[in-house]
Amino acid sequence: VVVVVCVVVVVENDSDVEWDEAVGITEKGVDVAAISGVGVARKIACLIHFLLQWFWFRHRGIFGLVSLLCLSTSAFAEDEIMRQHQHFVSSWTLSPCHDSSSTGTNVTIPSTVFGATIASNYNNTILTGDLLKNVNDSIYDQPWCYETSIQFQQSTFDDSTSTVLLFEGINYRANIFVNNVLIESNKSIVGTFRHHYVEVPKNLTFLSMKVHDHSQWMDLKVEVFRPNDRSLPPQNHDTDLAISFVDWAPRPPDRNMGLFQPVSLLVVPGNILISSASVNVDRIHPMTNAYKSNGSSGFDDVEVDLSVTVSLQSFLSVVADVTFNISIGDNLKNVVLKGLVQPNGSTTLHFNSSTCPQFLSVVGLSLWWPWRYGNQTLTPIMISASIQSPSQGDVSLMPFSRKVGLRKVESTISNNSRLFLVNDRPFMVYGGGYGPDLFLRYNTTIQKRMLNAARDMGLNTVRLEGKMMTDAFFDLLDEMGIMAMPGWCCCDAWQHWDYWEEEQYFVAQESLRTQLQRLRSHASILVFLYGSDESPPPIVEKIYLDVFTDEHWQSPILSSAANTTTKYQGETGVKMDGPYAWVPPSYWYDGMSHTYSGGAFGFSTEISPGASPTILESAVEMLTPDHLWPIDDVWDFHCGSGLGLFHDLRFFLPPLQSRMPLFSSVEDFLYFSQIMTFESHRAMFEAYAVNKYKLSTGVIQWMLNNPFPSMIWHLIDFYGRVGGAYYGVKSALGQSMHVLVSTGEDHGGDVFIVNNNPQKSYNLTEGVVRVEFWSMDSEIILTREFDVKSFVDQDGAIFLGSIRDNLTALCHDGGVILVRATLFWNGEDATTSNIATSSVYAHSCVPDVLNWDNTTFYITYCSQYGNFSQLCSLASTELSLILSNDRTSVKVHNVGSAIAYGVDVTIVSGDGGDSQFCNETSPVLLSDNYFALFPGEEKEVVFSLPLPSNCQVQLDRFENHCVPR
Repeated sequence: VVVVVCVVVVVENDSDVEWDEAVGITEKGVDVAAISGVGVARKIACLIHFLLQWFWFRHRGIFGLVSLLCLSTSAFAEDEIMRQHQHFVSSWTLSPCHDSSSTGTNVTIPSTVFGATIASNYNNTILTGDLLKNVNDSIYDQPWCYETSIQFQQSTFDDSTSTVLLFEGINYRANIFVNNVLIESNKSIVGTFRHHYVEVPKNLTFLSMKVHDHSQWMDLKVEVFRPNDRSLPPQNHDTDLAISFVDWAPRPPDRNMGLFQPVSLLVVPGNILISSASVNVDRIHPMTNAYKSNGSSGFDDVEVDLSVTVSLQSFLSVVADVTFNISIGDNLKNVVLKGLVQPNGSTTLHFNSSTCPQFLSVVGLSLWWPWRYGNQTLTPIMISASIQSPSQGDVSLMPFSRKVGLRKVESTISNNSRLFLVNDRPFMVYGGGYGPDLFLRYNTTIQKRMLNAARDMGLNTVRLEGKMMTDAFFDLLDEMGIMAMPGWCCCDAWQHWDYWEEEQYFVAQESLRTQLQRLRSHASILVFLYGSDESPPPIVEKIYLDVFTDEHWQSPILSSAANTTTKYQGETGVKMDGPYAWVPPSYWYDGMSHTYSGGAFGFSTEISPGASPTILESAVEMLTPDHLWPIDDVWDFHCGSGLGLFHDLRFFLPPLQSRMPLFSSVEDFLYFSQIMTFESHRAMFEAYAVNKYKLSTGVIQWMLNNPFPSMIWHLIDFYGRVGGAYYGVKSALGQSMHVLVSTGEDHGGDVFIVNNNPQKSYNLTEGVVRVEFWSMDSEIILTREFDVKSFVDQDGAIFLGSIRDNLTALCHDGGVILVRATLFWNGEDATTSNIATSSVYAHSCVPDVLNWDNTTFYITYCSQYGNFSQLCSLASTELSLILSNDRTSVKVHNVGSAIAYGVDVTIVSGDGGDSQFCNETSPVLLSDNYFALFPGEEKEVVFSLPLPSNCQVQLDRFENHCVPR
């Protein structure tokens, strides 16, 4: 017992520094000799520890694994340490390669050239005003060099080990030098989305190392060349298959050239590396269906058929026989499999229940589900492997371990609408297009904040058009249960097929191979789009489909985000018929009568009510004081790309000026913008939710966020702040049940209940929906009640009746009527239990009239706009607020006798400083905002995190911005 306790102390309490030294990790890099095994003392400790292996594995987690790993030359623990420490992050210099006067800039990796030179501490000054367009981008026409030195304490290289540099993302071409010797040229190192495995020649390692202080140093230099890959102007013929931001943002000055993903040193025992592995659920047995009738999910007794896919990278010149030992979770252990690995390149091996009976009818595993559908259970997979070497005998490879989500994803098409199924359950897609930082400054904290905000709204999917995010980003998606739709970009070189040559075909093929291998293990992948606005021609499609086959890709694929049909895959079952500019709330309902529209039917892969001006705090950060008002060309610079169609607010201003009261200040303009984007975005998601599974199967808002501070296309702005669009979507999807009233000429006035909870049905046989009609005198002029008298199924929607005739009758004098719909359940207001929302709609008796004959792919114009200026006739009322003692919520009370419309809970500075805004480190999200508060009512608004001490709460509302016409 004493010995075992001592061993645990040794293994558990070694400091990171001591452990790093034990395996040869230094400040500069990795000791290649030491990394192939742990020290003798530690091996002895491991052997003793092995005696109580079962106990420690069950109770100590990683220490149980340590004992297992000692049985081979390379251990799982070593694998984990390698994966944590192998990335070269710091101690790099960056400079123009041919500028002898430059001493270089100290940078960290990963980073683009421009990002490295301006983005220390996430500095966004360059994004203010129009400073970015004044950057001299000609200095990036030349190559730039990243340089570092890698230190080795020893050097013992033999034929059984390869030393490999792994570049996970180089944009776009590069020459690789070790000790000033070119080991790979830009003829082979080309392609943004490829992983490049560069083996350091053994003779170079032995003969060319510099010796200093009993250490050896390997100098690494990467000479990077920027891509030519423009999406705009549309007539360009660029063919570098890189990254572009289309019309989302201005073009980065360096075109994102550089080492934008990690660089690693790998020591590869056996000269073969397990580069990725995944587990897929091929079948869920009906007798123990994972999603039972009561809606519970993630059962441990689920019975499934599995398959395992393993990709390996070989640095041998001959075919190798590999033996695998695979364990999945706690119940499937030590499955032994064999395969052949091809020489000098990538091999993918696939094992299913036909070739491996142990993968048939596996029990005791928990499934992974998207959030709201179940738990995000991640199951460990561990693979050890060995090869037979003529000179070394049985050589163990570096083991592979990670956690994977076990799930099954399929899709079907009915009536030209694609429906996705996760674990045999229909999955309604609510999502947004994700935009990474313009300079590819990946920040996991910011990404997690963004994804948390997406979930807070009720969204479950992000689309990634040509932006293959970091592994950490996809890990977050897996952990949070958010699905992803990655794929290639539109409009740029990825779509310039007419100008492709041999290099482009090869780069496209290998880029897809790399991405499939890395994405395959992520449960969050819903579908891969190998085309965007257009489907690729047959020759390109065949190349892609061959890669999908070779890599045993088992999730759905799409040839395009548009409604197209191809030779090999047939119809896509999705659409991208717009709009991308402002349309009234009625569009989503009336559009159902128009085949080529974004109306609430089918699966819309990108769609939006258009511009989404930020709240005032972000506008102040985005624009310089001399350009804050009136709207000018600097505002235009913050409307996507200046070369694109949506380069200003010309589609948004006319309806805002016609529908809202007069405005003459930036404060009024931005406030009314939030009111209008709230109603337009709420209506879009409400309409798709009402029709889910019957007419609609998915909707992707364009976009979720911006890569650059922008006044268009976002639910969450560049700074992480939110406004009307965000809270409109949250109103529609954020709570378990939502009561809504539709708008429109054909479908206006219909009352629905939507169940947003896929795991629970609600018995509303005793439920009543009360619809109140309020005048601008703040009086109820009519009440209607609808008895529900039914269950609302999991993820379902029911129609209750119509108030169309009531609205028509009450609108004889014109003006505005406020309609409030509230669910009462068992005699109680369901909003008090946070089960359902109470929805308020401002109904203009002068309707928005859509001119369907004046429709383009991006907008349907209106021949008449509604008029909401009469909201200014609401009498003034008094609001009070009480901040909770723990600063996590505020209670807002309408103590007056009039309706307070569009109440905006604003976080402001409370430290007496010059700034009117609170400088919180993380923007505070609210449980509700831009709401109506009726006479005598009180509402508690909950914060996403405690309010910082230097912040306080202010209240704004519609009447504060009214200017007589």
